Amino acid sequence: ARGLNAPEGVNVAFTDSLPILALVAKAARPLGFEPEQWFAWWYLFIYVLQGAAAVAAVRAFGVRSWLIEVSVAVIAVSAPIMMLRTWHPGLAGQFTLLLAWAVVGHLHHSKRTRLVLGLAIGLCALTLLVHIYLFFGVVLIICSSVLGLLPYGTNKNQEPKWRSTQTGPPVLSLAQVGVWFAALGTTILGIAILGGYLNAGAASVPGYYLWGMHVIGPIRPQWSTLWPGNEWIAQSSGSFEGFNWLGFGWVLMVFGGLFLLARARTDSGQRELVALADRYQLTLATMIVLTLYAITPVLRIYRDDPHDLRTPLGWLIEDRTNHGLIYGLIVLGLVGVAGFWLTRLLGRLQRWPGLVFFLVVASLWAISMMVSTRPIEMVTGQFRVAGRLFWPVSYGLLVASAVTIWRSSQSSPNMSDGPGRSTPSPRSVFLRLSLIALAVIQFVDVSAFREHAATVLDPTPARSERLAEIAGLIEPFENVHVEPPSLNCVGEAAGAEGAVTFQDVGMVASWERTRIDAAYAARQQSAECSLGPRFQSGEQTVTIVVVVPGAEDEVVPPPGFGCRQIPGLVGCSQAWAE
Repeated sequence: ARGLNAPEGVNVAFTDSLPILALVAKAARPLGFEPEQWFAWWYLFIYVLQGAAAVAAVRAFGVRSWLIEVSVAVIAVSAPIMMLRTWHPGLAGQFTLLLAWAVVGHLHHSKRTRLVLGLAIGLCALTLLVHIYLFFGVVLIICSSVLGLLPYGTNKNQEPKWRSTQTGPPVLSLAQVGVWFAALGTTILGIAILGGYLNAGAASVPGYYLWGMHVIGPIRPQWSTLWPGNEWIAQSSGSFEGFNWLGFGWVLMVFGGLFLLARARTDSGQRELVALADRYQLTLATMIVLTLYAITPVLRIYRDDPHDLRTPLGWLIEDRTNHGLIYGLIVLGLVGVAGFWLTRLLGRLQRWPGLVFFLVVASLWAISMMVSTRPIEMVTGQFRVAGRLFWPVSYGLLVASAVTIWRSSQSSPNMSDGPGRSTPSPRSVFLRLSLIALAVIQFVDVSAFREHAATVLDPTPARSERLAEIAGLIEPFENVHVEPPSLNCVGEAAGAEGAVTFQDVGMVASWERTRIDAAYAARQQSAECSLGPRFQSGEQTVTIVVVVPGAEDEVVPPPGFGCRQIPGLVGCSQAWAE
């Protein structure tokens, strides 16, 4: 697409491209693989990797139970936040977030620290080539964990009070952490330069900053089979954004894990929950800030009627409704929790790099919530939309809950069944069977999402025939021009069916290896929407006009052009002139 060309082109990071798939497909093209096959392989890959990565994550924290591993894999593959994004192949690559938590586990439990740190850089690079939103989640998880391995205090040899030298994680020196960050930065910068991530800016997407995660979104049923939930679009300003329901099995698993943690104590008598917070303090603090960041600045507590309350000051002073008061109190409470953690961390964070990292992340949240300037809305709105930066927190809760249930079952003494033999205790059996039950509940609860994903992937004969018809219009030409020139313009002119046609034209142009004069940045609101079709001259160029099905005859080209029609689309070129 010409719109991606440097230096005027759009930043690849915000085009929803899949660079890793493009690289593999182009490398394998000489072997005879056709481009249209690659998305099928990609979907197979990400769904298999989603379950495998969930198993890898819990095993990295010590779980050794195939029942628990299978249960977690089923819940992970049944994640609504993944299945809803099946039509969005980049954002569906959420196995990367689970692998990030696997890295955290290995950093704290593996003796092969250098290998794990190297693999962490590789995972960050891979995720950047999948999607920029997933990349930021992975980087924040891994970087906070690496910084968390710095020792407490100013004495670099001082051991953290929660670990023993025999069983605890390694303690990294400041120099080691600095070298690792330098290697990570060099790798990412190299990919960004070579991959076109530094060109121009992001597409303007007005309104996105309004569509973050609902305050109780993760535990509020939406499109649920087991509980009356809303439609997946959920009346939220006409958009599916703001959606973040995790599914019943997942939610119950998280609450069960928290219950077990709150009751358990370590060998020294300390609360297990407090010990866990001490051990992963920087990662936990980062996840708290990410959760605050993901919450929409528009009030949606239960109902979906939005109350546009732009800043905390506005929530508390300008808006004097009950909704404003409730949301203001919630925000104050969340800020208070963050402040409490900050005061605890100030004297205990692993040296100054950890504090700097935390303050940078916290500042990102604060600026995005307090300031309403247009540039900040463009960038922070992109990342807040649909609570995307809550996804790494979601998967972290999944892994932590599974590990907690495993350890609770392990702490139950087995009953002797003779010399050299023992049977699991009733409590241990109950916990493991409970997790299987939660996996079944999750699988049943998300049936609507599963059907939706299958519909998105289903290559029906009618759809295949339509794509073949579009290919027949495009194949003879070297260049394709689309009218209207913007996805937003198409939406205004031809509705949702037109938007699908617009994307189909881009997809077919890729298959036919034809240059197309359109880009994802065409999401931008265009002042030229009402100017009418502009036909590109040249016998090697075809202009595709997207229309409402049935309105094909209303397209009137200028003299010297000939046109051909299929439902919802008209192709015109000087090469077809009579």
